[in-house]
Amino acid sequence: MKKIWLIIVLLCGAVQLFPQSAVDILCKVLDRDSVPDITYVSTTLDLCHEVYQTDKEFLISQYVPTAISKAKTLTDIRSEAELYWYLGTYYWKCGNQAQAAQVYTDLRVESESNQYLPGKLNALNGLGNVNYLLGDYDKALSYYLEGLQSSSNDSVMLLKFYHNIANVYVLRNQLDSVIIYYNKSVEEHLRHQKWSDLSLVYQNISNAYAAQEKQKETRQYLDLALEAAEKSGDPRQIASVYQAMGLEVSNRHPDLAIRYLNLSIEYGRKANAFQLLMENLLSLAEVYANQGMAKNAYNSVLEASLLQDSLAVIEDSINLSGQEQSYRFRMEEIAMGKATRQHELEQLKASNRQRMIILILALALIGMIPLSLVLYQNYKIKVRMNQTRDKFFSLIAHDLKNPISGLAGLISVMNEEAHHNGEPPAQKRRIEGLSNSVARIQELLDNLLDWSRAENGQIAFQPEELDLSLLIKDVKHLYEDSLMNKGQNLIIDIPPDMHVMADANMLRSIIRNLVSNAIKFSPEMTDITLEAFRLPGEIRISVTDTGIGIDEEMTNRLFEKGTHYTSKGTREETGTGLGIKICSEFVRRHGGRIWVESKKGEGASFYFTLPDIQSSRPA
Repeated sequence: MKKIWLIIVLLCGAVQLFPQSAVDILCKVLDRDSVPDITYVSTTLDLCHEVYQTDKEFLISQYVPTAISKAKTLTDIRSEAELYWYLGTYYWKCGNQAQAAQVYTDLRVESESNQYLPGKLNALNGLGNVNYLLGDYDKALSYYLEGLQSSSNDSVMLLKFYHNIANVYVLRNQLDSVIIYYNKSVEEHLRHQKWSDLSLVYQNISNAYAAQEKQKETRQYLDLALEAAEKSGDPRQIASVYQAMGLEVSNRHPDLAIRYLNLSIEYGRKANAFQLLMENLLSLAEVYANQGMAKNAYNSVLEASLLQDSLAVIEDSINLSGQEQSYRFRMEEIAMGKATRQHELEQLKASNRQRMIILILALALIGMIPLSLVLYQNYKIKVRMNQTRDKFFSLIAHDLKNPISGLAGLISVMNEEAHHNGEPPAQKRRIEGLSNSVARIQELLDNLLDWSRAENGQIAFQPEELDLSLLIKDVKHLYEDSLMNKGQNLIIDIPPDMHVMADANMLRSIIRNLVSNAIKFSPEMTDITLEAFRLPGEIRISVTDTGIGIDEEMTNRLFEKGTHYTSKGTREETGTGLGIKICSEFVRRHGGRIWVESKKGEGASFYFTLPDIQSSRPA
């Protein structure tokens, strides 16, 4: 009991000592006098990472120009190029295309003079994006094609250039070229299993065929878009595909159009995609009206009107909700893809626009005030609940995570001083116990944040080639103290040349949680084994312990949605069960499998698979 109170007192003190957000702390460092150049550059990059795609993105223009000058002095071309990219992208998003073009031009000059290819490719892509928005499609295309010729070994930039070139050809109505470059983009997306982006490309291909009035091909690629969107689990992209499917059949098969549009509305609500919801409600009203279903048409128009009024009220009181802001500040190639898709959608709806306006005006005269009030109140409750949830996770991220990290550092210093000063064993044990408690709190916060971001679709899947052995050694280092405290040994059996295509943060979280559970549920003085071996088409990784094991019945249901399993460790350690959920979700994002083999009292072996990078390479 005393130990618990001691932790609470230390936590409260830590919150008082570390009340500021990461952004505020970084700004204070940069505002100090006589900051060393190397510190100023690295701190500015950290600030850019923190504020990118947030409401504090304006800080980029305040600090980055000075950081660029200092990076030039240090001859650090990698940092200089990254800083240029952040500054140019910020101006591009703000609509200041002249300044964006100047920044990207400077980036190109510096990168070419230093023979730094990644910087040159980003500059060419940025200059193409500027001219795309200015309507100079010939110049945009010339930049994209020049970048394409230089990016044969950079798969990420290849995807950007293929997609952007196809977008230009869409607006120039060169549909044969559109199909060629979109298909090249499809090949890269399939290789990296970027399902949401792949769905968007398939949707764009279907639009190109629709413009040529090829119904069979249009429907074929819409079906492929839906399949990829469902694999991604992105409710907004699923809603977008169903919307396109509904509009495509609205004139020929109204019953089918109603079904697709209602499905789009259902997924749009899950994604809080308000603009898409309003478009679907109005399209649905038009289909109902054409079928003589006046009451259904009116209800759809009324709901769209209430939604539009509610959005106006919310935007006057707050800047933007977190969910909507994430879509307004997506990566530039996705933003351009959305702009292209919107352009094509307007073409499809243009023939019926005048009739739609007359219908809305006529139905708006019908009064249903009580129903309007009920719907409006329900919507306000939903918005308030979402805001409360976002504030709660913001509290965890900014008001607890940083103080806990500070407290962990303070305890580490205390531990070193105790060993150095020859403190009594009892005092050392108390410090070690406190260190273990704080480590569990850190692990809980990390898992809670990972889980909440995964649930809200806020974690982007960014696969890259990774050295598996090096990544696992980093994870082992995190648990050296825990292993030492229980006298356990982590045996790693991984070929030194084994590489995987995976998201580094997600893979690190999977292995961290499995190793942590093995330590927690294994007796003292035992071995834990972490192995990896290559099978046809996949890499299989396992974590095996000789601990308390799991009931055979539970092993069959452990990774099912809705199943919640917790148990105390061999030293009465407690858990939340979130680690297993996170492992399951992150393995699914990689297109792999996860399972457990165990018997009660005989230990457990957790297995998961990743795609083999060698099987995806060309011969």
